[in-house]
Amino acid sequence: MKALTSCLFLFTVFLQSCTTSQKGQPDMLIKVSRNDTTINASSFIKEIKVIKLETNSDLLISQIGKVQYIKGQLYLFDLPGNCLFIFNNDGSLYKKIKRIGGGPGEYVRLMDFYISKYKSFILDFAKQTIIQYDKDFNFIEQNKYSTFGSKFVFHNGNYWIYNEPSGRKNDYQYIVVDENGKTINQFLPRNFTQHTYNWAGVNSFYENNGVVYLSPRYNDTIYSINQNKLKTEYIIDFGKDKLPKGDNINSYDITQTDFDFLVKDNFYITNKYVIFDLNVKGNREYCIYDRNSKNAICSTINNDLIKDFRFFPRWGNDNYLIEEVSSELVLNGFKSSFQKEIIEDLKPDDNPIIIVYEIKD
Repeated sequence: MKALTSCLFLFTVFLQSCTTSQKGQPDMLIKVSRNDTTINASSFIKEIKVIKLETNSDLLISQIGKVQYIKGQLYLFDLPGNCLFIFNNDGSLYKKIKRIGGGPGEYVRLMDFYISKYKSFILDFAKQTIIQYDKDFNFIEQNKYSTFGSKFVFHNGNYWIYNEPSGRKNDYQYIVVDENGKTINQFLPRNFTQHTYNWAGVNSFYENNGVVYLSPRYNDTIYSINQNKLKTEYIIDFGKDKLPKGDNINSYDITQTDFDFLVKDNFYITNKYVIFDLNVKGNREYCIYDRNSKNAICSTINNDLIKDFRFFPRWGNDNYLIEEVSSELVLNGFKSSFQKEIIEDLKPDDNPIIIVYEIKD
C-alpha cells in the first residue's frame, strides 16, 4: 500500500509538473489578431521629444543607417558619409567620428556601432573587423571575424554578430566571437542558400536594461542571451496568416501587395511592451503586446501626439523608439505638425528631424 501511495504521489507530481509546463508555454506566445480599431499612440507612449539636428557645410547627413538614444545623446551613423555622429539633446553636434583608412582604429566601411558604459565599438564590414575604443573613441584594439557580419552587440565580454547570407552550406545567422577573435559558438543555421529578396535592414538585436534580445529578420521567434546561450522569450503566432512551413521567406518580395502572409519586421522590447511592425499589403501596422497582461492588439497607429503626422519608428533601444523624417518631407507634407522653433529657418536640404518616443512603463 505504501508503495502504491508513493507511486500515486509521484505520478500526481509528474502530472502537475507537465500541467505547469503546458500552462507556462502560452506566456511566451503572442497571438496576432488584427483589429480594425486604430491604436492611439498615446495609449502606450509616455512622451515625445523632437530634435532638430544642427546643419552646416561640414555636417550633412544623407542616409541614416542607425540611431540610438543613450543618456540624452543621439548616436547616429550616416551610410553614404561613412561616419558616426553624436548629437546633444538640443540637436547640436557633440562629436563626429570619421576615420577611414587601414591603420589602427581606422575602418573602410562602417556598417554598425555599439555603445557600452565604458567602451565604444565600430563594425567594419569590408575588413570583417570590430574596432574597440574607449568612451572618448580613443583606439584600444581590433578583432577579426570570418563571416559576413553586419550587425552586432558586445555582451559579457563577447561579440554577438548577425551574419548576412553567405551561400555556404553551414551558414549560421548568429555567431559568438571572443575578444581574441575566436568563434566560441554559432546559432540558428539557415535552411536555405537562396536569397532573392528582402535585403533591406530590419533590426536583429534589441537591448533594454542590459538584457539583449535577438531575432532573425522576418522570424517569428524572439530570443534573449542567457549565459552565452539562447533562451526563447516570445513566439509570434500569425495563425492562418503564417508563412507556410518549409517556405523560404527570401523567395518572396514581402513589399508587394500580393504577398499574402504576415511576418515580423522590426521589433522593440521595452519595459512594459513587445512592439513589432508588419507590412500588410503595402500598409504599415503594429502589434502592441503588454508583457504584464499578456494581451496583444494589432492595427494601424494614429499618432495623436503629433497633429496630422505619421508613426514610423525604425530604431530603438531601452525604453525608446526613434523615428527620422527628412526636412524636405516636413516642409512639403507635415509643416503644420511641428512647432515654430522646428519649422523656423528650416530648409529642404537641412539634416533630418529626429523624434524620440519614450514608452510608458
